[in-house]
Amino acid sequence: MNFPEKEIAAPRRSLFQAAAAKLGIDRAVRWTLLTQSLRFLTGPITMFLMVHFLTPEIQGYAYTFGGVLALSIFLEMGFSQNILQFASHEYSHLQMDLRRRLSGNDRALSRLVSLGRLSFKYYGIAAVVFFILLSIGGRWFFQTSDNVGVSWSGPWYLACVAAALTLAINPCWALIEGCNQIAEIEKFRFYSSLATFAAGAIGLVCGLKLYAIVLPAVMSVIIAATYLLVKWKYFFKIFLNHPTGEIISWKKEIWPFQWRIAISWISGYFIFSLVTPVVFRTAGAAEAGRFGFTMQLVKMIATIASSWSTTKLPLYGILVAQRDWHSLNKVWRKASYTTFIVNILGSIGLLISMELASQWYPKLASRYTGPMVALVLCSSVICQSAISSWAYYLRAFKAEPFMRLSVITALISLIIVPVGAKYGNMPGASFAYTLAIFSTVLPAYLLFNKKRSQFTVEE
Repeated sequence: MNFPEKEIAAPRRSLFQAAAAKLGIDRAVRWTLLTQSLRFLTGPITMFLMVHFLTPEIQGYAYTFGGVLALSIFLEMGFSQNILQFASHEYSHLQMDLRRRLSGNDRALSRLVSLGRLSFKYYGIAAVVFFILLSIGGRWFFQTSDNVGVSWSGPWYLACVAAALTLAINPCWALIEGCNQIAEIEKFRFYSSLATFAAGAIGLVCGLKLYAIVLPAVMSVIIAATYLLVKWKYFFKIFLNHPTGEIISWKKEIWPFQWRIAISWISGYFIFSLVTPVVFRTAGAAEAGRFGFTMQLVKMIATIASSWSTTKLPLYGILVAQRDWHSLNKVWRKASYTTFIVNILGSIGLLISMELASQWYPKLASRYTGPMVALVLCSSVICQSAISSWAYYLRAFKAEPFMRLSVITALISLIIVPVGAKYGNMPGASFAYTLAIFSTVLPAYLLFNKKRSQFTVEE
């Protein structure tokens, strides 16, 4: 006698799990949000300690260090983004076991190995060149600026070493993330952030001044190198061998995409990182410190909001390789809309918090800009989140159609930001910075719709 099979009920999800699924909070997003939330908590603590233990001039040097170190983009050239996209396409034909060893299609595995070996060579050379150029260039920049009695040379050279080593291990993260292991990496970054925060806080309390600002970067490199060597040794072991089959061609495959994304990323320095050094040169270290403080708060909100999008980049590449346009569009829309909304809500919360802080703790308020500058900067990152979401989508197709727009925006920024800073100090610089970004929104949207219809099958 045949009995009807019982229907197996799906396990019921808790209210929290259901809400998380509705908001698109998967494991990767969860760890990313935890990391960014941690930074959101530790960031104000660090800023409080900076206000208490650093002079406004030293604070200005601290944020200007970051602006100058961002010059690594001229050697990094967005290659890590390229590695991630190419790795995700190959990983669509591979698997990873519990010991993090790769297996699967021989052709895809060989191509991934060739990509990894190429990236390690490039970044190794780039790190050495970066250290030499930055050491010399940074010394000239700070020596020719107004001398306010800050001892900067030792911390600067230590920062250069840490930045160069960070650049050297960049391809490791890109390869792992390209293999859709972002959740694992974000979990590591959560605990790494705890350690680096502790290092910086202890350094500030102990009176290490600018060394305390550099100490987290040094600690981050040490922890990252240890983690990669211990936890991912079997993953990277495969890259010690030469590829046994087909390889990825630099000339035919990577370079047509790379030169475009390189120009976009280099342009990004003049759009996003130039403004603080410009304020430093035109208005002095103290004003640069206030501007950098505010910019860091604004970028903190933007980074948290971007968690919904950046964690999906490998998945975008995998879905493109599988030509699953329906899933690609569905995942992208949800991630992009959530990022945009969180950016708006976060910016509103930040502006309210800054206003309350100015009443409760005036000494802290004296270290950041007024509400008008903060509002202008918040509006710029909200617009940039939309542009970034369009770029993420198109780059999954190994394309960079925004290159010309990036160059135009960089040129606009390079012209109007120094002028704004010269005649309007911080408010002038912030308005000029935001105007440069606003000029890109409409052209970027029109170009996105045009390219998207070319790349995909209409739904």
